Amino acid sequence: MFIQMLDLIKMTEEHLHKIPYLLQKLYSGNHNREWCSDLVKYSEVKFSKAYVVYQDGDIYDVTFNVDPDVFLRFFSSIKDLKELLKSDLQKLGLSGLRKIKISPDYERFQVINSMMKPVYTEWEEINKLQEKLFHQLERTTDVLDAKNIGNSSRSIFELLSDRVFDPNLHKSDKEGVDLSVGKYKNRLETFIRCELKGSENEELRKLAISAIDTLNKTIDLANTLTHKKAADTFIAEFCCVATISAISLIKMIKNKN
Repeated sequence: MFIQMLDLIKMTEEHLHKIPYLLQKLYSGNHNREWCSDLVKYSEVKFSKAYVVYQDGDIYDVTFNVDPDVFLRFFSSIKDLKELLKSDLQKLGLSGLRKIKISPDYERFQVINSMMKPVYTEWEEINKLQEKLFHQLERTTDVLDAKNIGNSSRSIFELLSDRVFDPNLHKSDKEGVDLSVGKYKNRLETFIRCELKGSENEELRKLAISAIDTLNKTIDLANTLTHKKAADTFIAEFCCVATISAISLIKMIKNKN
């Protein structure tokens, strides 16, 4: 009876706006529809009027722009999903429905520089964090994403400093330098100065310290962003480049001897 009454309702913009929320309620806790829940939840749903000759009433095409990761999960079932969604939308009152399109939302995904790759290290947790960093970069769309990349870079280097810094071997030649856990910049710079002593290592020492300093400034910048999307994406990618470069240098220094 409820569904029959919905069929008689002329769909307004307000009604259309509410349909995705009704779908989510329909699928929530419904074991037969559970696999549809994420697709609707992580989609931007758009309704566009279709002009059909000799057809009374409004006819709609419905597009689900889906989060790329969710789209890939359901890629092999897209055809079945379309049929299921079409049936459920009609039951919710959208009787004038011509077709459904399900596609990845490319605005939520960017292709990163193909030349930039994670640096393999002897520490599995750092390797996994690098993979997470690249995954975040692929999904960068706003300031919050760029800040998350900055936080991930900081986590990588706090962990890296714990792995390479040895308080019994690496002593600062400057007084008052805080080398406690979490002070990754001080720890890594002290590690570099101790491992690359002597005039023969001066240029490499300067380069490595400069790389750590650049990374630290980039992380700070990523965490204070208030710019537009283009700037956010640029800083996020620059942060990843600085991270990978610094990891590579630290790895080289550690393996030097």
